Amino acid sequence: MHTIRLDSAVEGDLDDARRKWERVDDAWNTIEWALARDPTIGTPLSESGLARSLVVDGSWAHDMPTIQIVYIFEEPYVTIKSVRFSDPAHSAGNA
Repeated sequence: MHTIRLDSAVEGDLDDARRKWERVDDAWNTIEWALARDPTIGTPLSESGLARSLVVDGSWAHDMPTIQIVYIFEEPYVTIKSVRFSDPAHSAGNA
């Protein structure tokens, strides 16, 4: 299992997102859990594959934002360098 680290700007952005979306922590915990277990899940941004991007679609129905992160994988750490929170493009399911 890998250790997740956040750049200080990411921590501030996460705090801001918490004020806007009720369940942002649920989505964020899922991202950290997945990256800690398999840091190669994101799309490589460099030939070495150490810099990667990951997008997790949000849901209007669940008050979860779409989250896009850029991270660096350097054994044993996964360092999240930047994050962008945005309103989800669509809601999940059909009501």
